[in-house]
Amino acid sequence: MQPIKDFNGVEILNFEKRMDGRGSLVFFEIEKQCGFAPKRFFYLDGLASGVARGNHAHRECIQVIFVLRGQAEIVVDDGTNSSLLTLTKDSFALLVQPLIWVNIKTLEQDTLIFVAASHEFAEEDYIRDRALFDEIKNVQ
Repeated sequence: MQPIKDFNGVEILNFEKRMDGRGSLVFFEIEKQCGFAPKRFFYLDGLASGVARGNHAHRECIQVIFVLRGQAEIVVDDGTNSSLLTLTKDSFALLVQPLIWVNIKTLEQDTLIFVAASHEFAEEDYIRDRALFDEIKNVQ
C-alpha cells in the first residue's frame, strides 16, 4: 500500500498479476491488503463517457474502488486537500477511508467500476451534502 503523498485517508493498492501463455490472472486479497472483510460489493456498469458518480463521503464505511473496464478520473478530498487520480483496469485500486469526499468521472464509454465496502448499505452513513461534509471536517 502506498499513501498518496501529503494526503491522509486514501491509499493506492497494487494488484498481484501472474501471466503465462493462457493470459493473465490478476488478484487482490482485500482482507489481507486492506484490513477488513467486505460486507457489500456493488458495481457501476454500462457507464457512458463523462458520467459523474460518487459525489459523497461516508461516515464509517471504508471502500476499495476498482476500474475493471475503461477508465475513470477520481477526485478524493479530505476537506483540506484534494487529489486527482486516473484508474484503469491495469493500474491500481483505491482504498478510501471514511470522511473522504469522492467524485468519479468516467473517461471511456462502457466503463465498469467495482467497489468493495466494509459496511452494508445504510443511508445514514452517507454524507451527500458538501456543506455538511465541510462542517463535519472543520469540527474534527
